[in-house]
Amino acid sequence: MDKIIIMNNARKEKLLNKIVRTNNKTDTWKNHIINKTFIKSEEGEVNAIIFNRTKFNKMDNNKEQDNYTKRCNEKKKEYRLYKTEEIFITVPYFVYEFFEEYKEKLDIDTNPDNYLGDLELTNLLNGWTK
Repeated sequence: MDKIIIMNNARKEKLLNKIVRTNNKTDTWKNHIINKTFIKSEEGEVNAIIFNRTKFNKMDNNKEQDNYTKRCNEKKKEYRLYKTEEIFITVPYFVYEFFEEYKEKLDIDTNPDNYLGDLELTNLLNGWTK
């Protein structure tokens, strides 16, 4: 069981250290969150499959078409981080989870100028690596 936890923590750390470009700035997910690039988060629902009319028309019978329509109507979770009130970016679950934990530690919603000391920041970030 410990090996699974270690492997999952390694996956989280690898993902958080992935370099991405947002707001014309290239940095890691972790640094974007620490630098407060994002203001809020949200879980959304989207269709699992995007309907493709050509694929639908090529199906042989109504049963196949009904199954395809049913699959297109199924929903899946989407994790979003908002840059502004209206503009969001879809992120993996681990990034969303890190943002939520970081937001709780900083209390971004009530006090955007809240300062987290170096020791607390180090402890927060090390919690993701151990």
